[in-house]
Amino acid sequence: QRPSRRPARVTIGLADVVAKPVAHRLIQPLLDEPEPVRLIVREDSPEKLLAALVGGDLDVVLLDAPPGPEAGVRVFSRLLGESGVSLLAAPRIAARYRRRFPRSLEGAPFLLPGRTTGLRRSLEAWFDRHGVRPSVVGEIDDSALTTVFARAGSGIVAVPSVVERDVCRQHRLARVGRVEGVREQVFAVSLQRRFGNPAVERLRERARRDLYARSGARGTR
Repeated sequence: QRPSRRPARVTIGLADVVAKPVAHRLIQPLLDEPEPVRLIVREDSPEKLLAALVGGDLDVVLLDAPPGPEAGVRVFSRLLGESGVSLLAAPRIAARYRRRFPRSLEGAPFLLPGRTTGLRRSLEAWFDRHGVRPSVVGEIDDSALTTVFARAGSGIVAVPSVVERDVCRQHRLARVGRVEGVREQVFAVSLQRRFGNPAVERLRERARRDLYARSGARGTR
């Protein structure tokens, strides 16, 4: 018997604020390819993931925004895609705040990511434009934990519209409304202009072709 081919190793850093359904749909195709792949995913804060990338422990990092100069590292960022944003909640809460949306959001309970995230800043600007002041009952960077709280009726959460149907079905949530003009983005960050691991390049191509194509998302070349 001939020895089996060793699977290619792919190590991905995932920022805790990236929506888990989006991350799953981005990464899952790597396991479905004919060529065997050994997949390793590390979840942490963007700062720690970038440090691991510089240290050679990761092939790529998936973030919700490109690192700024304050990150202190030279990296290359590529937009995998972007999606609209939907506000979801437990059905009884969604029914209450769906009426007269978005004015109904005045004082509404929200579960939001931390203030340093791109989505949080975009949502706060959108609240200001519509003159509403929601009640922030929790600041949670872990998107999976946020939806668990939402399912328990703790408040309204923001998720990428591209996975809205999946999140509603899995967590028994309902749509309150869509946030017009706000986009949720995912970036692939690497040390080199070109991805050193071919599997990461395939991840990027599939994201643009499959996951984000129907949402009108844009990707970089």
